[in-house]
Amino acid sequence: MLIFLAVAAATTPFAGAALPPIVATSYRVRVREARTPIETRYAATGERFRVTTADPQDPVDIGVAGTEFYGRARSEKGSVLSEQFAVQPDGFFALRDRYTDLVESVTARARSGRPFVPARVGGLPALRADVALPANKCAALPPRIARVWVSPETFLPLRVEERIRSTGRVQQGATYTYDQINAPVADKLFLPPPLAARPYRATSRFHRTSVAAAAAKLPYTPQMPSLLPPGFGLAVSGWAPRSGDTGAEASIPPSPWLFGASFRRGQERVDITQRADGRDWPDDPFGGECQELRTEQVKINGVAATYGIGPTIGPHIYWRAGKVRYTVSGPFSRDDLVAIASSLQPMAP
Repeated sequence: MLIFLAVAAATTPFAGAALPPIVATSYRVRVREARTPIETRYAATGERFRVTTADPQDPVDIGVAGTEFYGRARSEKGSVLSEQFAVQPDGFFALRDRYTDLVESVTARARSGRPFVPARVGGLPALRADVALPANKCAALPPRIARVWVSPETFLPLRVEERIRSTGRVQQGATYTYDQINAPVADKLFLPPPLAARPYRATSRFHRTSVAAAAAKLPYTPQMPSLLPPGFGLAVSGWAPRSGDTGAEASIPPSPWLFGASFRRGQERVDITQRADGRDWPDDPFGGECQELRTEQVKINGVAATYGIGPTIGPHIYWRAGKVRYTVSGPFSRDDLVAIASSLQPMAP
């Protein structure tokens, strides 16, 4: 049955928010893009991922609980990036690729009443949607149509094609082949690669802690949602003395005292952030350079807020209440994100 995504968003929160029948907590996927080596990617719960390519000379990219290792051999310097941001818009420590935001945007639109179409790709059942991509002057790209196929079981992408709108020619894209979905993943896959004695090191200082431990470090009381889509639970929370650069071309400077929490159901996620910043943001913190973004005004418990979404920018809401800035993001409809944001409550002492 593939009609479940054709249900429009209803007034009851999440009534039309179809969830994948299979919760993909881990998987292996081989990704083929034109003119690039085939990548093999492993993803597992606990913020673990591993990326290798068919070229043995390419570095290995491994991430575990906020620390990312990038290297291949002791003869190479390599890098170690620690305490990375776990939530958007400051960061997103998870297995990602160039089409992650596109797929999330398409999924949210399906949940908002623009349903996927039942289809097949590579002989497999699929759900398909087309998205118009405007011309991108920054990358010298003409107007295109992105065609996205996702699995009806997991909502993971199966294929993405970008076609030039005027000719229909496929310009670029990717094919995803999965196996080992929810199979045990060996811990040794996520061991750091051999690195030089002094690899490049950097940290974002996002401390992964319990909500209570984070609250003890912050000058405000963090708020947590009392309403979430079915099956979502807290996966990671923490704090940082400063947020990341956000907005197009890092147009929004860091704010002090960031709190972040990510709620997940398999590989799907809802992120919330809060930061001590009484200033008005000059731009959308989720915006990107030369990326189309549609915004509209909404209300969060009577406070003015902005909802945004774009073809390659996931749905999100941001607003300010007093001297604290808030964001909520995830692949759900505007009304569902408003419901989540409106349910934020101060953490009980």
